[in-house]
Amino acid sequence: MMNIKNKIMSDFMFYFSDMALVSLIGYIFYFLMGRLLIPEDYGAMMTLIGLYAVLTPILSLGFNEALARFGPRVSDNQLKNLLSYSLKKSFTFALIVALLFLGLSDTIANYVYGNPNLVFPLRVLGVMLVTGIFFIISRGYLQGKKDFKKMLLCDIVAQPLRLIIPFFLATIIGGVLGWAACFVVFALLVLIVAFGKGFKKEPLSKDFLRFGLSSSLSLAGYWFYVQFPVIFLSLVSLELSGYFAVAVVFAQMVLFFPLTIYGLIIPHLSGLYNENKIKKAKKLVGLSVLQTLCACLVLGILIYLFSDKIIPILYTPEYLVSVPYVILFSMLAIIFGINWVLLSAMYAKGNPLKRAKYIWLAHLISVALTIALFGYYEVYAILIAYFISQVFLLGLNLRFIYGNKR
Repeated sequence: MMNIKNKIMSDFMFYFSDMALVSLIGYIFYFLMGRLLIPEDYGAMMTLIGLYAVLTPILSLGFNEALARFGPRVSDNQLKNLLSYSLKKSFTFALIVALLFLGLSDTIANYVYGNPNLVFPLRVLGVMLVTGIFFIISRGYLQGKKDFKKMLLCDIVAQPLRLIIPFFLATIIGGVLGWAACFVVFALLVLIVAFGKGFKKEPLSKDFLRFGLSSSLSLAGYWFYVQFPVIFLSLVSLELSGYFAVAVVFAQMVLFFPLTIYGLIIPHLSGLYNENKIKKAKKLVGLSVLQTLCACLVLGILIYLFSDKIIPILYTPEYLVSVPYVILFSMLAIIFGINWVLLSAMYAKGNPLKRAKYIWLAHLISVALTIALFGYYEVYAILIAYFISQVFLLGLNLRFIYGNKR
């Protein structure tokens, strides 16, 4: 057990450092674009990122998370076979969808959003989608190998491109190209290492596709959950969407720790459940939830105390209207983070479809409440709906993880 503890701690340090680097560069990108773009253009930029975050898990077919789960259960050669299969299938799917966006961008911009200014951004969204597939599947491969050190090294090389290109090309297209360049460089580094010595073809695990597709449903639901306010408000007003996008950025700060825990514990829990070490797995889940709660509370309190002072510095004084949204959405992110750790344990244990059902049930409740209450409470309807749906989801998760004696 000491070896497992040491391995988890070592992996945590490397993965925490990697996530800190990725998040820091991401936040600098958001703040940089917030200062360079007017609220309407910033809302359009964040709408693209929101669509990318929702669509990528679908286009990846969930293979990134499936690779993380199956890594500890298969040989290195089998994992390479799964990686090759994942890249071929998801790239084909992503390319078809990217071409659809290219052809239907006028229709989506004019008839869905009612804003012709989104035509060009929607066309370049396809670039983010295709390149992003390689990025997240490569990360899933490294997670499955529990090679978080290599993940950190690849990100040190690739992630700065997300800032360098937008700095010299301060437009929406500059932001998209920066993300795409980062994705391509990271994936190339991983694939050179993975396939440098070749591999032998082997039959694929029968469960891999099932876990992948159910993961796709779950992750799409998760990111749709996070990005829904920006996407929904963009249908009402891009300016209002831009203001609320600030709240989403700060909420993602709160979610930094649970997302780190999520990426770390799936391969480790998968190994424990595979060895039928149920008590140790539950202990790891409980410790992860406690650490998540403490870390998120500290960040939430700091945002509550200092958001009105930080926002004018990081953005511009014009964004001060976002302060109430920032505080409330950041507090809600605490419950969200705990839920995601519990949902990760559910997936690692071998219940991918139940996890997807829980996520989408909670999200549908949130969407229904938002639509029903928006006419009365406007933006605050989103926050009320989030709170009710997240508490409901928390109850379902706790009942499944700790109510099951097995």
